[in-house]
Amino acid sequence: MRFTVMDQTWTFLWSIALGAALGVCYDFFRVLRLTFPHPNWAVALEDIFFAFLCAGATFCYQVVSDCGRIRIFVLVGEAVGFTIYHCTVGVLVMRAAGWLVRLLKRFLKLLDWIFLGPLRFVLRKIMDFLRHTKGCLAKHLKKEGKNPRKPLQFTGGILYNLKKRAPKGKCGIFRKSRVQGHEKSKI
Repeated sequence: MRFTVMDQTWTFLWSIALGAALGVCYDFFRVLRLTFPHPNWAVALEDIFFAFLCAGATFCYQVVSDCGRIRIFVLVGEAVGFTIYHCTVGVLVMRAAGWLVRLLKRFLKLLDWIFLGPLRFVLRKIMDFLRHTKGCLAKHLKKEGKNPRKPLQFTGGILYNLKKRAPKGKCGIFRKSRVQGHEKSKI
């Protein structure tokens, strides 16, 4: 089979188109990186995957176009197509993608503010109430833990708990008198 100049020209032009298509694939990875920031090792894995993708596409193209013969002008054509795409349309695609990603992030923040904002507000109020209640309860239990027994006072045949204990020897308006081993207050 003869490989004419016209066949070589078409092979070269299609290799330019293949290079542009590989540029589109590379922009897919760039948009992915723009949308979801990656650590360096993930970027390296994506680049390795892209290199294997380019090698596989080049191999398949050369098998189909010239029965697997390696032609340098095919590789040059791919490089030219990739470079032309990357420097022209690729710049516009990345600007548009950056604008769309920013717009999408703003829209998601708005949805978050509309739907999840009130829920966060209610949960924050509930948590504040529970923290306050826990603090008051802890304070009360600590106070009760200091004096687990409240002194009993005998008045008129009824025993009841004193809320405040008067200092020893001072009873205010009450007088102390001993009745059968119990204290009795009289006015």
